[in-house]
Amino acid sequence: MAEVKTVATDKSVWRQGAMDGRQVTYSNGTQYEYAMYEGGLSEYLTLPDGIIGIARAMVILRAGLFPPDWVETKYDADEQTLYIADPTATLAIRQEGEQLQITLHGG
Repeated sequence: MAEVKTVATDKSVWRQGAMDGRQVTYSNGTQYEYAMYEGGLSEYLTLPDGIIGIARAMVILRAGLFPPDWVETKYDADEQTLYIADPTATLAIRQEGEQLQITLHGG
């Protein structure tokens, strides 16, 4: 994958009730947002078309988060979700329209 150099063009901080969040938009259109709330944290990464596809995202996430000796992979056709798990965490990847929903439990 070619190296992409980009700079933050817009940074914002927000608060909604008990939830705090931050969002950064980069010059290539990528957006990163996280929201902290009581009991958890949600992170969102939105990539513009052509930056990365679902297949490459799955390979990168699997290689980066799970050691190969302990990984179990399962695709649930009813949910159209790919599950990648090891003894301590489960990563669920589902494509919803043009968005890729990635959920990490445990870890």
